[in-house]
Amino acid sequence: QRLTLLPRIEQVRLGLSADQPVAVQQWQGLIAVNYPAKAAGITRHMPIEEAFKKCPNLRPVHVATFNMHDPVARYHEDADQTTHKVSLDIYRKASRNIFNIFLKHCSKVQKAGLDEAFLDVTDIVNARLTERYADEIASGEGISHEIDWEPLGFLALSDEESELVNPTSQPQNGEFNQHLIATDKSPPAPKLRGNWKDLQLSIGAEVAKEIRREIFEILHYTCSAGIAHNKTVAKLCSALNKPNKQTTMRESVVPVFMKSIPFTKIRNLGGKFGNEIESALNIQTAGDLWKYSVEELQVKFGQSQGIWLYDICRGVDTSEDADKMSKVTQVKIAKSMMASKVFSPPLRSLIDAERWIAVLGAEIYMRIMDDFEERSRWPRTLMVHFRAAGEFPGRSKSCPMVRRIDVISPDVLTQRAIELFKACERPFPLLHLSITASGFEIDESTSTHNIKKFFGNASDVKLSTVSMETKSSVESFRPDPKSKNQLKGIAAMFVSKPKASPPENKDGHTQCEECQEWIITEEMQEHADFHFAKRLQDEDRLTDTPTRPPPPPSSKAQSKPSPTSKTKKRKSPTQNDEHKDPRRLFFQPRRS
Repeated sequence: QRLTLLPRIEQVRLGLSADQPVAVQQWQGLIAVNYPAKAAGITRHMPIEEAFKKCPNLRPVHVATFNMHDPVARYHEDADQTTHKVSLDIYRKASRNIFNIFLKHCSKVQKAGLDEAFLDVTDIVNARLTERYADEIASGEGISHEIDWEPLGFLALSDEESELVNPTSQPQNGEFNQHLIATDKSPPAPKLRGNWKDLQLSIGAEVAKEIRREIFEILHYTCSAGIAHNKTVAKLCSALNKPNKQTTMRESVVPVFMKSIPFTKIRNLGGKFGNEIESALNIQTAGDLWKYSVEELQVKFGQSQGIWLYDICRGVDTSEDADKMSKVTQVKIAKSMMASKVFSPPLRSLIDAERWIAVLGAEIYMRIMDDFEERSRWPRTLMVHFRAAGEFPGRSKSCPMVRRIDVISPDVLTQRAIELFKACERPFPLLHLSITASGFEIDESTSTHNIKKFFGNASDVKLSTVSMETKSSVESFRPDPKSKNQLKGIAAMFVSKPKASPPENKDGHTQCEECQEWIITEEMQEHADFHFAKRLQDEDRLTDTPTRPPPPPSSKAQSKPSPTSKTKKRKSPTQNDEHKDPRRLFFQPRRS
């Protein structure tokens, strides 16, 4: 699923028509534009004055902000970077509402961002398949009827099928043909015999249509979808017919589709690794890579990555990451929450610092209370981190979190954070300030289990004084770099190798994979929000956060074979494979 989120959220909130050009503004720049605005020539990052020249009826909407004198996020007309702080809470809440609908329909959801997700509907599809076609499945033969694609959105066709549907239709610029099968203006939809895997896709398209319909009926948001047998192809075809349609890509059409796809649009190849390959091999499209044998690619890029590249440019995704898709059961939940602000010019007085602590405290309060209402969790630790001019990387102070029953208003957290800040020496001139709540766990006061703990001794719940120095307080919330992730199967889906755990420096900094800058580890969530606000509405985005394909299982596998070394050949599938038990994993590709 792919969602045109920010402008649509604001359109719904303001009651604007779907054809109204809308741009979401942050300070003096535009971070998201809707399709009517794009049609008028407006782009992201365009200065607001230039946007008005191109489209006088443009409706700019500044993101909600906190004011240093008002710790409640509002839509301010006079938002200024020196006196306000951006709030993304409305977009986070909208995202949660969307994912709740995803999870209502499908238990296997992989979150790819606030506006994007992969849904493995294998179980749903196979259940419907078994119910509708039990006799045909039992016979062990191929399907005996034609597949009706008419109500299921766009269908990618082969050249032969395109000729059958519309003899006058010709591919343009070497691109594959598509047939719109859901409008009165289109030719009659083709009724194709297909095979069991095509029938799976048709039911998958049926499920996608149901989910999209519910999102629109309940939340009034439009979204597009791609339906395929693996995530790489599904992601690519989800962007073909935006903003409010879906596209189904059968395996028989995948090679034609992939041939003309820009190489760096492929998932996991949009960053440095993809650029290296593009430059080294002088290629532009996935089809340009087909002239290289798997052995040649292994020599250049290593055994594991060579095989992966050979497959992925043909739309075959046999990576470990693809296999995980069938095992995911829940959306990853944040273990910490942070509110932060960078000051330019720096703050120089305690009064100003306390005002901003009140703003940050109010933001943290709202987020942890929302989380408690949704998940019954409460954080264990409250931390204040700051950086004064000339300091690097900064200092932190932390203490046990105030008990939930004592947090009757944002002022309680604000006062505790102020106490932490005052315990620090020489914080001015202040360049950066953040408040973090971490160590979330189920609040036992919401359960009758172990009632003795709920009525624990006062000494057990007494808040400690602020005495921890930077190193101990920061490192106590950092995962042990020596520990190895033992999660396998379902839980392992959410342990994204490069995404979840970027390399961390010894000085407490983590490298951002999007901009390559080294960011204070405790500020990564806020930094991620910054990138999200800038890219959320990039309608040309077709790739995930740039990462290399999954590494080989051992160091030996990473070594490059000599040109004369032999690579184990993989068995090619036969046509009879299509008539075997159709209830295979929806996202499990056929290895070639």
